[in-house]
Amino acid sequence: MNFKPGPEHAWLDQMIGHWAISATAPGCEAPPGTETVRSIGGFWIVAEGKGEMPNDGGPMTSLLTLGYDPRVGSFVGSWVGSMMPYTFFYEGVLDRSANTLTLHTEGPDFSDLSKSASYREIVTIIDQNTRTFVSQKEAEDGSWSEFMNARYTRL
Repeated sequence: MNFKPGPEHAWLDQMIGHWAISATAPGCEAPPGTETVRSIGGFWIVAEGKGEMPNDGGPMTSLLTLGYDPRVGSFVGSWVGSMMPYTFFYEGVLDRSANTLTLHTEGPDFSDLSKSASYREIVTIIDQNTRTFVSQKEAEDGSWSEFMNARYTRL
């Protein structure tokens, strides 16, 4: 096999490194955390986050994988966290400015675990040392509401 990473893979490389995280959710601010992002073969990034859950919820670890799959023409990935037994699988696209990656996924509706919900994660590269990660949930009327906003600053 002689595959070569493309421009989409290079876009993901902007996230490689060590980051400080500050995050907020409605009604609370999470304690500061950290994230380490590394490349796997130039095709994938793996981001391991560490921190504390809000309101003395204890330590947490999360693992995000992202890559670009030319067969489907989109970014793909997954997310798991130590605070829950669910896996989220992503598919998404870059905006025209190539600053924002919007990832879509389905998962449990945390207000009623017997239902599923649509979510989107929006990764925005502000500059080489700053990026954001915004999580939104789709309401029954099709509108989106933000439930988490994180800012990453390169260490």
